Amino acid sequence: MTLTSRRTLSRGVALAACVALGGALVACSSDDSSGGPVAAGPSTVTDNELLKKYGVEIPQKLVNVGMMPYADNMILSIGMANDWFEEVGIDIGPAKFASISDEQQIPLTLNGDYDVVAAYGPNMVRNAEGAPSIKIFNFVDVTSGLAILAAPGSAKSSVSDLMGDGASFEDAVTGVMTEMKGSRFATDDLGAHRSFLDAVYGISGFSQADFGNVSVVDDSQTLLLARGGKLDYAKPIGAVQTAELIEDGWYPVIGLQDLIENLPAGDPRAVSGLGHVGHAADEKWIEENHDTMLRVSSVAFRITDAVLADINNGTTEAIDTLVPVIESAASVDTSADALRIVFEEIGPFASFEDQADWWVNTESPYYYKSTYNQQIKTAQEAGVITNPDLDASDFIIADDVYMELVEYKKQYDALLPQAQGLTGDQAKLAELAATQYAHRNYLDAARILEAAVK
Repeated sequence: MTLTSRRTLSRGVALAACVALGGALVACSSDDSSGGPVAAGPSTVTDNELLKKYGVEIPQKLVNVGMMPYADNMILSIGMANDWFEEVGIDIGPAKFASISDEQQIPLTLNGDYDVVAAYGPNMVRNAEGAPSIKIFNFVDVTSGLAILAAPGSAKSSVSDLMGDGASFEDAVTGVMTEMKGSRFATDDLGAHRSFLDAVYGISGFSQADFGNVSVVDDSQTLLLARGGKLDYAKPIGAVQTAELIEDGWYPVIGLQDLIENLPAGDPRAVSGLGHVGHAADEKWIEENHDTMLRVSSVAFRITDAVLADINNGTTEAIDTLVPVIESAASVDTSADALRIVFEEIGPFASFEDQADWWVNTESPYYYKSTYNQQIKTAQEAGVITNPDLDASDFIIADDVYMELVEYKKQYDALLPQAQGLTGDQAKLAELAATQYAHRNYLDAARILEAAVK
């Protein structure tokens, strides 16, 4: 079956077909039909022998995972540290916590060195023509935290403050930028970030020349200048560096989030700087390992739940496991508290339910096509993309993956009333299904519960 046909055929239909053919649910995994050898160790899935007895075992698969050295790009490390991949039958290779550079990501995936890699949406726009077989199959967060920060104790106004006092969005932006005239500012020279500044300047009639002094430097220099009392405003590139300044008392006065919330959905002034982080694979691997891809996504959603729990509860239980990985991969000193700021304010994570705004709700300012079709258009105008018909759905299949998981969740929910009062093996199967469901593995939750009630 081709990837194109997967965009039109629900895996829920395939699940129903398996039930109808077998009388009881049999193992119905596209992975099992791939024909290739699986270099994985003995199963570490809880009670997999019981699952095998009823034809719903979770196959053991080796998945080589490469992550880029940024906080959200290495988020799968939390699942690796807690053995959550093993709980869905996945052995991580070639080694846990493997870090690759931005430049290596596409070549190593095309060569088959890595099956799954971290992916940043705007970068995938740039690579869409050169590597059309690479597909993004999930997102975990949205990088909406680009912001100009004001120095501690400076009492500078923010857009939210002024709008709270009754100012219009445009007047609030103008007021914030007017206060910056003659001040000392440090920024970077990254393309998407320049688009954010250009948008802010355009709305307010401000010019970069209106600053008293502008330093275009990397983040290490920005931190040195900020901590040396030589800046009034700063806009770092990195999320971790932004978080470090926020921990030092710096605070955002205007950010991309302000543009997203107050400009029309899809407005290029907002979406040009927006980007999601998720995971991608070559379409051949996806076709041969479809269910494994779903299980990788389920772990990603479980990790998201754990990170959001840390944010909501003021804890660092999940984030603690990420700190040494980031420090080693990125050669930076950071803390769980700094990473929590990153995941709450700079690259906010979205739960499975909230991701409907990315994949289903077409009127949402975060709907993926609103963001990436505008970025494609900009790249076409710049000559970076020559295909006039390129669409976000050509390299992002995460909407279909999301809806497939939604369907499995619905199937489980519909079967649940039938699982009341079960005994023996069937009760144990229902318990195992409930555990997988709680861990966002809706594929196996539906399969196992179907076997329990049959």
